[in-house]
This record gives sequence, C-alpha cells and structure tokens, in this order.
Amino acid sequence: MKSLVILSSIAALAASAPVADPPKINKDTVPGLKVVPKNLYPKLFDANGKLQSVLSNPEGVALPKSERPEIQIEPSKDFGASPPAGIIRKKIRYGPYRLPPTSEKNWQREHMNLAGMADEYHYNITKPCTECMIASLSANLEDASGKLVPSANAWLHHSAVVIAGPQIHDPVCGESKTETLFSSGNERSVTRFHSLTAPIKSGYRVRPDDTITVVGEYKSEIDTEQYVWLTLTWEIFDGPQPAMKDAHVIWMSTINGLNCAKDAGVKNPFGETNLTAAGVPKVKAFSEHSMPWTSPINGTMLGMGGHLHDGGMSIELYQNGKVLCETKATYASGPAAAGAMGSNHAGGDHLSALSSCPLMKPLKVNDKFWLAANYDFTKHAGSVTESGDLDEIMGVGVILLVT
Repeated sequence: MKSLVILSSIAALAASAPVADPPKINKDTVPGLKVVPKNLYPKLFDANGKLQSVLSNPEGVALPKSERPEIQIEPSKDFGASPPAGIIRKKIRYGPYRLPPTSEKNWQREHMNLAGMADEYHYNITKPCTECMIASLSANLEDASGKLVPSANAWLHHSAVVIAGPQIHDPVCGESKTETLFSSGNERSVTRFHSLTAPIKSGYRVRPDDTITVVGEYKSEIDTEQYVWLTLTWEIFDGPQPAMKDAHVIWMSTINGLNCAKDAGVKNPFGETNLTAAGVPKVKAFSEHSMPWTSPINGTMLGMGGHLHDGGMSIELYQNGKVLCETKATYASGPAAAGAMGSNHAGGDHLSALSSCPLMKPLKVNDKFWLAANYDFTKHAGSVTESGDLDEIMGVGVILLVT
C-alpha cells in the first residue's frame, strides 16, 4: 500500500502540473517518495518531465506472449438475467507484469519489508471505448492462457484506476484534473455505476480526450518468477449517452497519504491516531477515524462500500454526525478466500468480503462526512510482515454519487 500511495500521489501531481512547468520529483513534492530508491526517480518521468509507465518488467528480456486476445467481448454478467438494453461487456488484458520470487531482494523487500511484491504504474492504457458510460467495472489476475491466477500463487494486492482529462475534476479535494474511479483488492468486487432499480439512470462518463492509468500492486506467494496479466472487465453503454447522469466516486480514508493535500498538518478532531507513521497499529482493538470531509457539491448517493485489512471488523460512514452506513466484514479460512491485504497471506482466517449499503439518499453542499474503521486483532489476526511484525492497515470508504 505504501507504494500505491506514492504512485497515486505522483499521478495527481503530474496531471495538475502545467506542461511548461514539469513537476519536481523529490521527497518534498511527492508524499512517501522518500522510501523509493533514488535510482528509480528517472523512470517516473521522461526527459521532458512527462509522466511515463513504470513497470516491474526487466529491461532487455523477452516477455511471455499472451495466448488470449487483448480485448474479449462477453455476455453481460453484472446485471443479472435481464441486463439493460445496449450494454456491452469488454474484458481487456493489461500486461504482462513480472512478479518476483519471494526470496528476491528487490527494492520493495529491501526498503519496505515486502517480499514478492511488484508495483506497476501503467500509463495511458487501452480504454474500453472512445466515448461511453461505464456501467460496471471489476478486476482480476490471469496467466498467459487466460486462466485465473489462484491466490495461493499471487494476490491482486491493490489496483486503482485513475482517469484524467480536461473535463475531469476531482470531486473530493478539487486539487487535480484526475479522478480515481475504481479500486480493488484481492476481494475483487464489482463496482457498479448503474442501477437497474434506481430511478436515476447513470454511469461513469468517458470522453475522447480522457486518458486512463492503472496503479497496481501485485504480490507473489511463491518463490518462483511468474508473469501475470491484469484484466479489467468493463460493462459499458457505447456513445455519449446524453440522457444519463454522471456518476462519481467519493473516497475517504484513514490513511493520511490518501487524503486531501489541504488537510496535511491539520489536527484530526477525533484525537490522536492509533497507528504509527507507517500505518501499523499500536493497540489490539481500536477505531481509526478519517479527517472530516465537507461536501462542495449536491447529488444523490446511490450506495457505499469499503476496504479493510485482516483484523478489520467494520467501517462506519457518518453524515452530519449520524451513522449513514456500516459495512461489516466476513471471514473465511484459506488463502483462496482471502480478500484483505497484508504481507503474509498464507493460510488461516482471512477477511473474505465486506458488505455494502444501498442508499438513494441526498448529499448536499456543506454536509459533513467521516468514517471510522473498526479493528479488533483479538478476534481476527492481522497480517504480518516478513519479519513477523504486524503489518500496516487501511480503512477506506467509497460513496457512489450521481450529480
């Protein structure tokens, strides 16, 4: 997660910087960059200061070939037996990405104590359309043959999809021309921007001049080199769809690096954090609160979901001091069931799913929101690092908003 914060910060910084004034790359301008070895700095931007892809693949080595087409058209699956008319389902494969053996001493292991981790910043990926409305989106990992990679071999640790364009506006912080429209961990949930039952017909709008970037962390669980492909499965309504409302995603987090830059240094009104500076819990049971967010816009909230790590029990979303939604964790045994993140995933009891809340409630200018991520390691063990210490945790809440 540390490197995910770094690369997401770089994305927002680069997208908001004027072309004539390329962003400076150092530990003061990009939160968290101080943990990245300096020899990686030149890979982040080209000679003209333009952001470029940063992949884990070795230079000068022939990469394995995909045995499946890059783009595959499939029947709709995300909207039940009676999908909406005109919907198109496209599965697009991105990669390959090299996952190191767990014994390999790469920079993630040396500087972050994370074995088998590969970080990918894949800039300007293949879009699902030139212009369309995204109805749903999900992620997975496949091998060269198109088979799903089992969690016993590799984890989809984190994957975030960031869109940038002249008409894109960050709805949470208003600090860049980017929006994070999707994120998935190993739980691999489907995000729906369209509802069959809601009176509002909506989707996430993609325009011809938008670019899409994937920020990913994929973790090997075996001591053998392997290559994986990230698949993003998009269900879309092709074309401009002027009658549809625009869906947006409101992100809130207990992790400082994922909050608004304007909140840096501001004291959290809920008191001192229960975490170290690296995000590691100091106590066994606690509630960690996000910074409050005051809405600058009006809209309708369609639903809310969240993301926790092992040991997490629930996430509570508050609106103006009242609980609007509580997402609850479900646990199951075995790595194949695991859905929460950490550095040591094998065996045991893992978070396998988080519930979500349908809402259909108004959001108004000056409404105040915050979340509480509730953890209890006396009931469910947390993930640990390679040295056996408790690993960092996350608490993320996501509101699907229509404007």
